[in-house]
Amino acid sequence: MEKYEKIIGLKTVWLTIIRRFLVIFAVFLPIALATVVYTQFFITKTYQSSVSYYRSGGITSAQYPIIPSTIKSSETVQTVADNLKSADPVIKHSNGSEITASEILNGLSITSSISSTTGTVSFTFQSSDKAICKVVLEEVANVALPTINATLSGTTISSHASEPAKNSKENTYLLIGLGAGLVLALGFAFVYEIISDEVYDKSDIDNLGCGGFDFTVSK
Repeated sequence: MEKYEKIIGLKTVWLTIIRRFLVIFAVFLPIALATVVYTQFFITKTYQSSVSYYRSGGITSAQYPIIPSTIKSSETVQTVADNLKSADPVIKHSNGSEITASEILNGLSITSSISSTTGTVSFTFQSSDKAICKVVLEEVANVALPTINATLSGTTISSHASEPAKNSKENTYLLIGLGAGLVLALGFAFVYEIISDEVYDKSDIDNLGCGGFDFTVSK
C-alpha cells in the first residue's frame, strides 16, 4: 500500500495542535520547568546605581584618565570600605557581612571614553545586594571628588547616586528558553503528524487519489 503523505498547510498545523496537544505539552513542560528553575534560582540577580560628575570647564581626553584612575584607586576603595565600617549605624550587606574594598572595586564601572566637548562623566556600581548599591556608590563619589578636584578644579557631583535598578538578564533568558521550548515541542509534534500514516477525513482520502465520502453516524 502506498504510504500516505499529508499536504502541509494551515489546516495541518491547526489539526496537529489539536490532535497532538498532549505530545506538545509533554515536551514543553519539562523544558519550561527547567528554564524557570535555572533562570530564577541559579542566575545571580544583580542591581546597579549610577552617578555623574560634571566640570563646567569641560574635560579633555587627556584629562579624562584622572577620573577613572582616582575612582578605582586602592586608596579610594579602601577609604570607602573603612567609612562604611565606621558609619553609625555600620553599613553592611543585608545578610550582615562586611562590604570589602575588593568587592567595591570589582563592582565599579566607568565610561570608557569621553568627548573633549563634554564635562560629564558617569560611573556605576553593581552588586547582587540591592540594599548597598546606592549608599556605596554615593560614598565612592564623595571620597574620590576632593582628589579629582585637586587636578580638575570645579568638578562637582551633578547627579547623585540613583535608586538601584535590576540589570541582570534572567527574565530575558526565561523568555528565550520558553520560546525555544515551545518551538521544539511544536516541531516534534508537527514532524510526528507529517510522517504518520493516519487519515482523518474525506480530504485525506482524496489526497491518496481515491474517491472519498463523508457520512454521519448517529449516537
